[in-house]
Amino acid sequence: DVNGYYPSTGELTTEDRAQSAALVLARAEAAGTVAAGFIDMFAGSEALANSKGLFAYHASTGVASTLTVRTKDGSSSGWAGAEGADWNTIESERIAEDALRKCETWRGKTALGGKATAYVCHNFTCSQPVTKWSDLETLLEAIT
Repeated sequence: DVNGYYPSTGELTTEDRAQSAALVLARAEAAGTVAAGFIDMFAGSEALANSKGLFAYHASTGVASTLTVRTKDGSSSGWAGAEGADWNTIESERIAEDALRKCETWRGKTALGGKATAYVCHNFTCSQPVTKWSDLETLLEAIT
């Protein structure tokens, strides 16, 4: 028997979602950034039956929360999110922290000399910019 229904999600209220959104928006505002995001949830069930007596029923829930923040001048942005079946696993504070940290980490990352430029960021630390494919391959190999 598989239980895919979580009351924490199925009974999630508009007020619960508003409280979560207010938390992440306040964090973005305090950091001097602009934010946008969404919290999407569903709760439902499926049933299957046939004339031979087969009957199956499955209830499930799902929730996703994302946040994008950007600097007011539009020069940098960061995204974070989470999804799952259980609202209790959605960490709104961590989502806000991750999006804000990415926005700050990526600030000032620009193209060099009009060329396509790559920055390899791992654990919120970014490499020096590279414009050659071979240099990008080397950087990517180092983190895999």
